[in-house]
Amino acid sequence: MRRYAFPFMAAVLALFGAGRFSFGEAAGEAKTEAPAVAAPAPDVVPQNVILISWDGLDRPVMKEVLDKGKLPNLAALIKEGSLQSIEVKGHVTVTKPGHAEMLTGLDTKTTGVRSNADYQPIPEGYTIFERMQKELGGKDKIHTFMVTGKLAHVGGRGPDEIAGAGKKGGAKKKKALPDGADNVPEAEKKPVEKGEPFFLTRKALDVFDAAQRDADEVGPLALKYLEQSKTPRFLAFIHFSDPDHAGHKHGSGSEEYRKAAEDCDEWLGKIVAWVKKEKLYDQTLIYVMTDHGFDVDARSHGNAPHSWLATNDKAVTHGGTLADVPATILARLGLDVAKLEPKLIGKPLTGAAPKEEAGEGKAGGEEKGRAGRRKEGKRKARDEAPVPPEEPAPTTKL
Repeated sequence: MRRYAFPFMAAVLALFGAGRFSFGEAAGEAKTEAPAVAAPAPDVVPQNVILISWDGLDRPVMKEVLDKGKLPNLAALIKEGSLQSIEVKGHVTVTKPGHAEMLTGLDTKTTGVRSNADYQPIPEGYTIFERMQKELGGKDKIHTFMVTGKLAHVGGRGPDEIAGAGKKGGAKKKKALPDGADNVPEAEKKPVEKGEPFFLTRKALDVFDAAQRDADEVGPLALKYLEQSKTPRFLAFIHFSDPDHAGHKHGSGSEEYRKAAEDCDEWLGKIVAWVKKEKLYDQTLIYVMTDHGFDVDARSHGNAPHSWLATNDKAVTHGGTLADVPATILARLGLDVAKLEPKLIGKPLTGAAPKEEAGEGKAGGEEKGRAGRRKEGKRKARDEAPVPPEEPAPTTKL
């Protein structure tokens, strides 16, 4: 027997040297890699939802930057779910009514938010946050928060707070924003009597944090509030103002506008990484979109209805309108949206697409109409007439 030992060992060593098998395999154990973590399946009701707004990032520009490989985190989200075309209808393409509809699924008559200059607080109980609290039986059943990069247009201040903005001694002033970005048209027209769109909403949330700031400030706050909200479940809204600010300052044709999208994408990656680190990704749906687009090669968005939706939600099958997104979120969270009052104007972007829909495959006329958008945008720019920059106020929290 001794004469066969060396040849046998030589053969075994040769197999290891060639990488043919491991000690585990030699013992009959298959060597496998850990499966990739996946988002919730279409038939699974998620525990958590994160809705992210990249304010003012026009769909054609987003696609341009995406196709160049400069939005890798958005691309990863799309690969797992889909990218859909979304149209803004029923109101001017500006920030206040866009985000009011995004977070309620209701029309301007119902919310009272018609433009950046004509608005009131959204009535209590109308936002997706409050709907979920009611569905689950209380505020303690789900953590809710909003963190935004705009103080006025995605804000929640009351009349007294607006009137007193910037009058407190010693307040640190931030750099002036470009006209249209987050200034207050009511300062030139009439005093605010009731407060900003989310003045009543903020009272229902665990955290409402609004201020004029860019992604490098919003991002860390978003991670902070996610960490505070991870149990038992959460519904979060995170707003990045960078594309809109860059568009107003440098124009939608600028490199700065495109760089702002890349900045947002970097923070999307950090948010997704946190969700995965906490082992919550298989329970969390993420939706990234914009409230409006931008006029072509311009610094305004008077006629900019081309929004978009990128998501890891495999149940989303087609595009539609801005109001369809909150309807989709509520439906995926288990609500019977057809029975909600006031009645939603949108429908879930799941199942078979309607005959007339604005999905990804229906945007063929988009480029053809860009010249018309340029002309029409200039005409409608009066809806965002430049006014003196707003005096920043301290961050609002509740």
